[in-house]
Amino acid sequence: MGELGELPDELVLNIAACGLGQPDLNALARTCRHLYHAANDCLYRYNRTHRNSSAARWAAGSGSIGTLKHSWAAGTDIAASSMQLLHYAAMNRQTQLVQYLLTLEGVDADHKDESDWTPMFYACRSNAVGVVQALLQHGVDGAAAGLEGWTPLSIAASFDSCEAAETLIRHGVPLDMQSQNGSTALKAASRGCFPPVARILLEAGANPDIPAFGGWVPLHSAAKYGNLPLAELLIKSNANIEIRQERGYTPLALAIEAEAIPVIQCLLNHGADVNAVTSAGWSPLCLAADIGNEEIVKTLLERGADHSFAISNEWAPLNLAAYNGKMEIVDALLKFGALPDGCKDVGRNTIVNTIDRGHLEVAKKLLLHGARVDVRTDKGETPLLRAVRTMKTDFLPAAMSTVTMWTSELLLSMPACAATWMSPRCCLITVPST
Repeated sequence: MGELGELPDELVLNIAACGLGQPDLNALARTCRHLYHAANDCLYRYNRTHRNSSAARWAAGSGSIGTLKHSWAAGTDIAASSMQLLHYAAMNRQTQLVQYLLTLEGVDADHKDESDWTPMFYACRSNAVGVVQALLQHGVDGAAAGLEGWTPLSIAASFDSCEAAETLIRHGVPLDMQSQNGSTALKAASRGCFPPVARILLEAGANPDIPAFGGWVPLHSAAKYGNLPLAELLIKSNANIEIRQERGYTPLALAIEAEAIPVIQCLLNHGADVNAVTSAGWSPLCLAADIGNEEIVKTLLERGADHSFAISNEWAPLNLAAYNGKMEIVDALLKFGALPDGCKDVGRNTIVNTIDRGHLEVAKKLLLHGARVDVRTDKGETPLLRAVRTMKTDFLPAAMSTVTMWTSELLLSMPACAATWMSPRCCLITVPST
């Protein structure tokens, strides 16, 4: 019996063409050296007709020019934009394969995929410097915008692709081009918290104070995400430390919300206004007291924060701390001279609020420091009445031992039937029925 390899190529090809699948073709190609080339050609044709030329895309991603040429010989149009082989090669940093594709007639180096991304965008995302250089040398516009107005430089900044960014900058692309939402490359780097690429942009002359959507600038992002190296870099580059976003938040206010203590200290060391108020009327100290961060509160107080400032003349830092039951912050504020009622013309009874919230130790503390007991709620209740009505009996001994006028005040303010609803457990005083 003759060897399989002795069969004429035409016969082998006819056999292969008679519906053999990929496994059979693979087996046939491995039979002998003589059949390898004939069966391999059949494999590439099968891949083109049954696998949508996946071999060509694999070749683009892995840098196999030989495989790509085999696909081309089998009828795959490797220059067709629909194949997006340049995109695959750029994404996978395959410089030589990109250079090869750029030599083919019909290859569109500016073709945008379904995401509106060109090969240049993928090269910048992957920090494929060689690919970026090859595309620029081919004549690709390094500043051409894609989806929502993003530029290659912004993409490089978003992925901390330092070498790609440097290549684009040396090529002369604009530094401060804005996307549709106003974002620059530097803003993209700041949002991603990438000091290295931000440094490259700043040293090249990028403007640190161009606002994006909502008035956000790079320093706002650095403060929000608590990135100290980035904040220091931006401040060193003369970024405006008092610039406000749409809610009137300065970088300091954003850093406080993020509880980013190193950034807070950095901003204060560079002269940030410790009393800058947001559009809603919140001071930095009010924000810190409401969040409940003792270290930030003390830092702000030491830097001269106004503890008497009140939001809408009702909520001073002490009111907020007391409402939230933050005894250590209440102590710190009182130590720095805060009024036990929060502010001079308090619109809400601080002690009543603490009683309602169950923070009785805080209420006692405020009482011992002279908190007002004559302010009434909207229902006409004083702190003592509220404590009695809500059965907060733990508060009563401190109140009765501290305030001598409460007995007469209680008698004058109670309804005649008060004795019928006062709990026997509160028997600190006797209220006669009149």
